[in-house]
Amino acid sequence: MALTGLRKTVNFMNSIVGVSVLTLPYCFKQCGLVLGTLLLIFWSWLTYESSMMVVNTALKTSKKTYCGLAQLSFGKIGKLTSEICILGFMMGVCTAFHVVTGDLAVHLLQGFIGEEVTQNQRVLLIFAIGWLVVLPLSLTLTSDSILLSTTAVVGFTCFMVVTLFHCCHRLLSSGQEVQVRFWISDGLLECLPIYGTAFSCHPQLLPVVCLKGLDVSEQHTMHAIKHAFAATLVFYTLVGSCGYVCFMDAVKDNILSNLPSSAMMEGVRVVLLISVVMSIPSIIQPCRQAIGTLLFEQQVNGTFSVKGDMPLCQHIATTSILLFLTMTAGILVQDVETVLGVVGTTTGAIICYIFPSLMQSKLRKGTVSGKIVLTVGISLLITPVYANIARVNKEEIKLEPMRKVLSLFELKATTQPTLWTENTVRILMKEQTPNTALNEEKGTEYSTSDAGLDDDTHQKRTPQRNQNEINASSENTLGPYPTPLRFLLKTPRNMSSFT
Repeated sequence: MALTGLRKTVNFMNSIVGVSVLTLPYCFKQCGLVLGTLLLIFWSWLTYESSMMVVNTALKTSKKTYCGLAQLSFGKIGKLTSEICILGFMMGVCTAFHVVTGDLAVHLLQGFIGEEVTQNQRVLLIFAIGWLVVLPLSLTLTSDSILLSTTAVVGFTCFMVVTLFHCCHRLLSSGQEVQVRFWISDGLLECLPIYGTAFSCHPQLLPVVCLKGLDVSEQHTMHAIKHAFAATLVFYTLVGSCGYVCFMDAVKDNILSNLPSSAMMEGVRVVLLISVVMSIPSIIQPCRQAIGTLLFEQQVNGTFSVKGDMPLCQHIATTSILLFLTMTAGILVQDVETVLGVVGTTTGAIICYIFPSLMQSKLRKGTVSGKIVLTVGISLLITPVYANIARVNKEEIKLEPMRKVLSLFELKATTQPTLWTENTVRILMKEQTPNTALNEEKGTEYSTSDAGLDDDTHQKRTPQRNQNEINASSENTLGPYPTPLRFLLKTPRNMSSFT
């Protein structure tokens, strides 16, 4: 019994642990040590509650797949929505795994050949690992394979132990005072999507639970799920806190970039690469199952097949297409944080938080925890909006009042009678200051009010031109202007008739 519970715990841990662990030190840097730990505890409880909603609802309704639950709850619309969201979510997670695979393989190849690896070589590495290693594993292994799960969990555990050892060694050898921040709220919005996807395992959970048939009375399976979440919480907390304390503000969004090059670290990278590769088949299976229910409608005993059974040719073609698309996306993006952020605020929020709470309230009964899960899921959907608003620095926004452009009659009322020539109309049409532009016309008189001027500062005026000469010169250029402007141009100095 104990061995069976341990195997189930390892299988569930393989479904939970992912490459988001590599970004947790960066999240601790953005949120602080205390706030980062509290967020991990909260999200582990929240994800555990939402996953148990899916498991308990599936057991009560005798449905063994997520899509079957969605169809029973919301009909064909719910089934289609769940299939699309599962595909988007799991393919996004698989893309993040390919990004990490490429980074690890590139670093190992650089140490082997002694020179920098080009982008074309990185592409070849990702496709070589995908076609030669991941594809055969995805075609043969299932999510409940004890070999797959044990290899992945052991590799991530070795990474945690080495990170903890490196942190302790650096702190004891440096002798410097540790300057870490405990509570930072500025980076909360940026890190929420990563925390939201850190414990997500809902599409992978039911295949592990229901693959061989689960009796409701077997409570040790429920305990195995709880133990898997608790162990993952300890694992994430140690990696996130140790990585942040070790590198402090210099920690990058992927902690692999901070780890030094040494024999021990190279060995850890090899083990971690094997773990990541062995975890990809457990991600491919829910995607293949969603495609099967979407296109081929494979059903067994009134529910969809847990394995996503397909004919051999369809099985190979579907798996190959999924791998090709995710590898291509991993080559183009090259940023784990971006992938997890996009997935966590879109399909991840729907699959992991919104749908479980709605399905439980529809098929069983609503609970307080279900309302909390639903509220958090909706909040994740609108997180990008608030994050973009928060990035705007209000101090950089400069609002200047619009300068009012005076009309001809307002300008006439505020100044002394002015000689209205062709240049004056041009000034008004181009919204220029009259004094500056009028002075460009040599020999034109422009007089302003002398009420506010002293005798010593009285402006000197240019000699007045003969009015007939001005009218004659203006008449030659009146052709392109309409009749009202022609009238203004030919009007004498005295404009008292306008008022």
